[in-house]
Amino acid sequence: MKNKITNLLLLALLLIGGLLSITGCSSDSTSTNKGFEKSQNFETSVENTEKNIKNVYADDEVVNNFIIEYNKISKEPLKDIEKGNIRTKYFASNYGYFLEILHTNSTDKVKVSINITNDTVKEGVVGMRDVFHNVVKAIEPSLSDDEIYAYFDNLVKNEHMITEDAFSTMEVTYVPDIYGRSRGRIDVSVQ
Repeated sequence: MKNKITNLLLLALLLIGGLLSITGCSSDSTSTNKGFEKSQNFETSVENTEKNIKNVYADDEVVNNFIIEYNKISKEPLKDIEKGNIRTKYFASNYGYFLEILHTNSTDKVKVSINITNDTVKEGVVGMRDVFHNVVKAIEPSLSDDEIYAYFDNLVKNEHMITEDAFSTMEVTYVPDIYGRSRGRIDVSVQ
């Protein structure tokens, strides 16, 4: 009987200790203060967020600013924003297309690759028209919609890969979708 009571008491103490460690409670006053500091920091960040009302999509400032500008223009905001395998690379999707957004450290500018997905194979590169427009407009807001669409319509007439200067501030690489060999993509780099 004593063994059962002793075992039950030990089990109860272990459970209480486990619960205290999970919840972060401790008799150590520094742990309690850390929890309080975290709480204060959270409240401060909420206040700062409410004051600044600045969206944070990415840790990288160049990429984050691009996403903010893109979302202001696009009828559909970028979705599924994820950090890539390097600190300045992010992925997102829009209108069914996959975007790679990279802060190029050498120029401190943004580079965006628009890629076909399984959902957009039928539309191909031609279906990227609105995404291309939004990428270019986010980079260079002074351009007119007509200028951007005319450039795109002319670009997709090419049957071969090309890289050219565009709008005097960008370099565009166009890879046509060639059935069975290439899905096609468009890269836009700020110069």
